[in-house]
Amino acid sequence: MDELIYVIGLLITIIAYLAAFTYWLGRRFEGIDWRFRDLEERLSNKIRETEIRLDGRINDLENRINSLESGLKSALINVNSLLIEYMGGLRACSPRTRLGC
Repeated sequence: MDELIYVIGLLITIIAYLAAFTYWLGRRFEGIDWRFRDLEERLSNKIRETEIRLDGRINDLENRINSLESGLKSALINVNSLLIEYMGGLRACSPRTRLGC
């Protein structure tokens, strides 16, 4: 009979210890989960801010490229016009036309 009381006392102690340990471990994991959620939220905010900044910079670069493209087009048109005028002047002065320049 004493052995039965000893075993029951030991089992109650072990069960109480396991219950306390399980409760403590659950609270510990809850804290870890909370930290992960906080970290995930901060990282997603940083990623969102970085995406917004990059989109702005990409839009600025696209605008600058478009501006440079239109400037190059107008410069090319001016060069072509000058070349046509120059070539037209050369034809007028050529020996075949027998015009004096």
